[in-house]
Amino acid sequence: MRYKITDMRNYLSLLLVVCTFHMLSCDRQDLTIDQERERILRNGAEFLRNNYDFSLFNAAIKLVGLDETLRDSEGSYTIFAPTNAAFNAEGIEFPSDFEKMDRDSLRFMLEYHILPTAVYLNDIGYGQADQLQENLTGRYLHLARGLKQWENIEPPFYVNGVESKIANNNVNLSNGVLHGLDNVLKYQPGTVREYLENLPDHGLFVALLKHFDYWNRIDDGEIWTIFAPTDQALIARGLTAEEIPNLNPADFHVDILLKGYVHSRQHILRSDLTVVDHLGGALREPSPGGGYVISLDDRGFSLSGPVPGVSNFTFIRMATFSGINQNNYKADNGVIHALSGMVIYPDEARRQ
Repeated sequence: MRYKITDMRNYLSLLLVVCTFHMLSCDRQDLTIDQERERILRNGAEFLRNNYDFSLFNAAIKLVGLDETLRDSEGSYTIFAPTNAAFNAEGIEFPSDFEKMDRDSLRFMLEYHILPTAVYLNDIGYGQADQLQENLTGRYLHLARGLKQWENIEPPFYVNGVESKIANNNVNLSNGVLHGLDNVLKYQPGTVREYLENLPDHGLFVALLKHFDYWNRIDDGEIWTIFAPTDQALIARGLTAEEIPNLNPADFHVDILLKGYVHSRQHILRSDLTVVDHLGGALREPSPGGGYVISLDDRGFSLSGPVPGVSNFTFIRMATFSGINQNNYKADNGVIHALSGMVIYPDEARRQ
């Protein structure tokens, strides 16, 4: 009998302890959630300072004094933050690399990545491109989000054609939201012609456009999308700095040779080809005089047309986009993409 009483006392004691912990845990749970929220939601400057993936972006922000802006508790910001890998792709390896840059230009570039208002993923419609948002420089960024095809899978989200991966976007801050970017946004004030002339590895394409009197067709008053073959692509087809001046424009169907690369009244970011159902037909137009058709998809250009002795009309060639960090060069009146090849070779555009 004594054993049973002791056992009962132990049981009651244990029950009391369990109930006490249960009540304490219930009381503490609400408290913990509030405290945790307060601890996690840092302002933009503090989040960047404590996140290694964005340490280079943070170093640049601090260097130009923008960290004070992003610390403002009364503000509301959207930060499109390039990852360290994104800066590495641009040749920036260490925080000290920013010190070699012009301070005003660096500040402008960073402000180009920041909106003065909070824009979350839910604010961006599915399957829509070119949703414009004004940044701290007063320019507009083009936000886009893919179609939602599966319930549990979020479609890609893009800024000026650059993807923001799910792993580091839509990060809540106490004064806004942060979206990580896989590449640095590329923008140069001015026209697409000015930008193209200043781009490295495209001097031969500019020379070709000027020599064939195509340069002046790119009217600064219109919107343009230009697909620019690299110097290596032109050299591979014999279009060297020495050879281009020797070419006689009268010997070529100039529109067949060059029209596929220059498109007026078009503003096409690379992401537009996947966000909107443009695959295989975003730019599908004949080249005058030759019956060729240029088609564009998310890999690059495809060329179709008549091939003597083979077919009246068939696929001929594709020129793929260059590396992912060589696309979506934004100017005030358009965008430029680099191509790793040519779609029509010079000899194919010669007059017979």
